[in-house]
Amino acid sequence: MSQVYFYQTTAQDAFGLIRGLLRRSLSADWRVAVRAGTAAALAKLDADLWRFPEDEFLPHGLEGGPFDEEQPILLTMAPEPSNRAQAMLLFDCAETGKTEIERCQRISIVFRGDCPDELNLARSQWAEISMSGVAARFWENQDGKWVQMAERNTETT
Repeated sequence: MSQVYFYQTTAQDAFGLIRGLLRRSLSADWRVAVRAGTAAALAKLDADLWRFPEDEFLPHGLEGGPFDEEQPILLTMAPEPSNRAQAMLLFDCAETGKTEIERCQRISIVFRGDCPDELNLARSQWAEISMSGVAARFWENQDGKWVQMAERNTETT
């Protein structure tokens, strides 16, 4: 069954969180599709992911390459990622829908609490997903530690 995790962050720790979530997804043997609200945000994430040393490298590709279907992590704007992702990571006001939620094992929604647009979208997504019966958890970074603040529909997950 699908699970949706919401992570409230700030601009300064969003990238570290995204890297950690991607690492965990790969360790679960999931292919991941990462979607942002803008192509510029995906390009920035792509550039940031290439800056780390080899032992911290996360294998990924920016949509539009010759091997999109084979990418363990595909940075994409497409509603149907071509890498057959079992997990989705959304940030920068990216949205999700019922089809993705049903198809993926895990959807992570990263939003900045200090950005009104991202905060308002996350609130509406939380309400919609919670009312649909899908398991949802909300996490917030408090003094460097991730604390679960709320959960809905998780009795059987």
